[in-house]
Amino acid sequence: MKINLEIAGRQFIFGKNSKADTQHLQYGFYQNIGGARNSGGRFDFATLYNLYNRVVDIKQSIKKIQNAMAREGYEFVNRDNLLKQPDAGQVAIAQSFIDSPLSPFTKWNNIWTRDRHVAGNFFGHIEKNTTGQPLKFRPIDPRTMYVVADKYGNIIKYEQRIMGSESVSFQPEEIVHSVMDTSTINPLLGVSPIESIATEGLTELESQKSNLMFYENHSVPAHLLIVDGELTSEQYKELKAEIDNKFKGAENRFKSGMIPFVKDIKTIAPSQKDMQYLETRWFTTKKVVVAFGVDSFILGYTEGVQRGNADTIYKMFYENTVRPQETEFEEMINKDLFPKLGIDRILFKVKKSSYDNQQEVANITRADVLSGIMTVNEARKERGLEPSENELADELLFNGILLDDLANEMGAVAQEAIKKVEERNRKIMQLLNGE
Repeated sequence: MKINLEIAGRQFIFGKNSKADTQHLQYGFYQNIGGARNSGGRFDFATLYNLYNRVVDIKQSIKKIQNAMAREGYEFVNRDNLLKQPDAGQVAIAQSFIDSPLSPFTKWNNIWTRDRHVAGNFFGHIEKNTTGQPLKFRPIDPRTMYVVADKYGNIIKYEQRIMGSESVSFQPEEIVHSVMDTSTINPLLGVSPIESIATEGLTELESQKSNLMFYENHSVPAHLLIVDGELTSEQYKELKAEIDNKFKGAENRFKSGMIPFVKDIKTIAPSQKDMQYLETRWFTTKKVVVAFGVDSFILGYTEGVQRGNADTIYKMFYENTVRPQETEFEEMINKDLFPKLGIDRILFKVKKSSYDNQQEVANITRADVLSGIMTVNEARKERGLEPSENELADELLFNGILLDDLANEMGAVAQEAIKKVEERNRKIMQLLNGE
């Protein structure tokens, strides 16, 4: 038995062996998008990219992950013994390829993150010169790529198809393919996390329109004007012009007036359903947070977040969202890219980040010490450092001043006190600065 499913205009063919009761892929073209968006099928590329470009929480979630990916850089290590120096020749080849002037590492790494999150798939082309030497790694728009496989799921070739141009074929050894999450519909391709929240995203866009219309109408619901049924066409035009002149625009809000030809006005009040519709935006943010693993605080929503739990949020974001993707990135390079380049004696490693935001913590605690609300040892504890044994490390910096009349009255005694305070503060500052 064969079941034909249309996927982006192509056939996705299943074959079933009734004797063995097993299912396998028949030869065909595979593209990971198909189905009408509201019919229970999958969402098309146009919808996914539209949501990415227009829903701020989706775009910023991906942007935050891009900024966190390999933020500490990367290194090459010896494949067989991490304690030994890596092969210098292979390091030079790998470095010049993955970070070439024509295709910088940061640029295609960001594209890798974006394409996997939006389209579910990343495709990279290994470009070589006429002598077969690798030149650069070029990302390919996943919306244009098709996979050709045999009945066992073995990839025969990749094809890039762009409307108005001839298709371009690539051999498997020319393409590096990375998926965000394996599709349950097509095991050869990936699926975007946006698909799980696409309905909420589309609702968000509609709520934006609703919100805009609400305020363009000056927060006043639309109304019906009941006019004299015997008006001529010229009188209708005159009536419309007068209404626009008297009541349209912010400067005419809340004004009263008499309008000729109007017999009655029926106001259409907003229903409770309309108001609920405008409140769905925060609900959408919560769904996006879950889908992408990016806390709402990282997106800029700071309600209920303090310095004490901010660091924990950042650490969880790195450990649960970023680090697993860094590991997948390493595996793609070491198990797919390097073998196709003939590199077999080194490994690519992303330098692991503690993601403690030490600079931010240092700046905050320093400001607290200077303000006299935190001691040096309290600041050192916040920064994960051992306490200082200096007796001033547990003293607060004095920021007060003596009143002029009191200073004048006490004379030399006041001046001596001021000098002692200044000297004490100077020593605390030296301690704070590590001198």
